[in-house]
Amino acid sequence: MKAIDLKKDLNKYLLDKERHISDDKMKNVCLIANGSKACKYIMMFKKNGFVCAKRTPMSEVLDSMANKNEITAKSDNCEGLGSYDKKEKGTEDDTKN
Repeated sequence: MKAIDLKKDLNKYLLDKERHISDDKMKNVCLIANGSKACKYIMMFKKNGFVCAKRTPMSEVLDSMANKNEITAKSDNCEGLGSYDKKEKGTEDDTKN
């Protein structure tokens, strides 16, 4: 697992307003407070509230923690939120065909 540069890499994603999770989405899609059914990519970030950490440098850490039962949330409930690099978008589009 590579080291995460919190000031550069991770903050770029966590400060992305498109990654903010609305209350409605938290309840109906992310399934917050639903044990193992809750999405493992939910992160709380300062006063910005909850953000989606899927497809960020933190994803690998959260996947590992879920696999080791270090966190209760285990699910991957949607495509994720936020902007992605063109390379990542191309990869996503290729998997849908």
